[in-house]
Amino acid sequence: MTTEIERSAAAMERELRARLSNDLVERLLSQLAGTAKSELIFGPRVERADVVVIPVARVRYGLAFGRGGGSGPKGIGEGDGGGGAGGVTGDPVGFIEVRGGESRFVPIRPAFGWRDALIAVAAVGLTLTVAASLRGDRRTGRG
Repeated sequence: MTTEIERSAAAMERELRARLSNDLVERLLSQLAGTAKSELIFGPRVERADVVVIPVARVRYGLAFGRGGGSGPKGIGEGDGGGGAGGVTGDPVGFIEVRGGESRFVPIRPAFGWRDALIAVAAVGLTLTVAASLRGDRRTGRG
């Protein structure tokens, strides 16, 4: 049988663990926010003569955390735990070129992007439609 003092102590312990978990997540996120730089992916800017090239990247983080606890059937045994995982990825977006006091953004386009894929699918569809139409015309004697 659990006494009121034991229940209160267990509740205080759960609250303390939850606060520690929240503090850990907040510290981790604040440290990660300072690292979201294109330098992570491409290195620092490059300066040559009167030209400065600054890389621009899209950096994404993925984080997951979980925590749980409970007791077994009929209150036998207790446990709690937590864990987390994360990852980072970056893609080139372009670069900023600074020359003679003027600057311009130069985008980097993927060699084969969404637009190219849609054009390819449309071309294949059109080819198959025309081929089917020609086959149908030959079968009916109209072609």
